[in-house]
Formats: sequence, C-alpha cells, structure tokens
Amino acid sequence: MAKVLAINGGASSIKFALFDAANPVQRLLEGKIERIGLPGTLLDITSPPGTAPNKIEATDHAAAVKHCTEGIGIWQWTSNDQAVAPDVVMACCGDVPTLETLAAISILHEHLHELKIRVVNVVGLMKLQPPAEHPHGLSDMDFDELFTKDKPVIFAHHAYPWLIHHAELVSNVLEMENLAQPERKKASDTH
Repeated sequence: MAKVLAINGGASSIKFALFDAANPVQRLLEGKIERIGLPGTLLDITSPPGTAPNKIEATDHAAAVKHCTEGIGIWQWTSNDQAVAPDVVMACCGDVPTLETLAAISILHEHLHELKIRVVNVVGLMKLQPPAEHPHGLSDMDFDELFTKDKPVIFAHHAYPWLIHHAELVSNVLEMENLAQPERKKASDTH
C-alpha cells in the first residue's frame, strides 16, 4: 500500500503526518519536533491519531551527529530491552520506513507491554555489509551485538533485500517494504 508523508517545517520545529493512501485515506501517525537545536528538544508522536501522544525528549545535537556519523545504533529512547535480551529487534533505514517502524513500535508498546523490543536505526546502509565487502561494514561481533544471534529481526527499508547483507536472509518482499531476518555468515563461510 502506498504511504504519503506530509512535512511542515519551521525555523525550530517540524510537524509531520504519515498517511495510508488507500481509499479512503487514513492518517497512521502524526507528530512534531519542537525546539530543534535548543535544549529540551521534544519529539511528540501520536499513533494512532486521537490517542495520547508519546512525548520523547530528543537527544542533543552532539548525540544526533554522533549517531549519524556512526551510521547505525540502538535507539534507547524507544527500546524497552534495557538490561534484558530483546524478544525482537525492529530495525529501520530511511525516513518513511523509520516513521512506519515508530508507529508499529508505539502500537506494540501499547498492546504488548511485556514484549521486549530493541530498535536499531540505520543511517548508513553499508554498515550492514561485512567489512570484506565495504570499508564501513560492521564486524560479526558488532553486528551480533546490535541484532543478536538468535532473535527475530524485522527490518523496514525501501530497497532490495540483497542491499542489506548478501548472507542468508529470509525475505518476504511486500509492496513497499522488505521484512528480513538476517543470519550472518562467518567470514570463513564466505570463501
């Protein structure tokens, strides 16, 4: 199903809404970011619209730059697996897939409180390649630290599944997103 992202940006704020373009059009998610670049930046997400908003204190500018520079990281502010192993890893890359993932996580947190979710945001898709394939690629140890060795991974992005990792993937390609559970091959298995 096609999705439409509407964004209205101001000097220090952004308002956004994600719509399902089905007939009739349905608003899936709405929110705003206020005080951009200032102390006390807030991310306010409402999913589904009409429910109580999820207010999140956004990271400071230096932390955001660090995340973008590293290219990948766990979003602790929306994960709930602190100090325990997650039940599932939800990962995303790209603006619309990230909003779709945040909407899904919001619904899961609301209805399945006990489900432990780790959220991994990917800024640099090449971080998911092995180091032998791309100089920015993660080592197997770093990959497993983020995605675990034995938990299901749902990865939302709008591209081809082989861009994630050419190792064994269980892919279910839907209209606009790929859901994948990567299982990393060890370097010795690739030669």
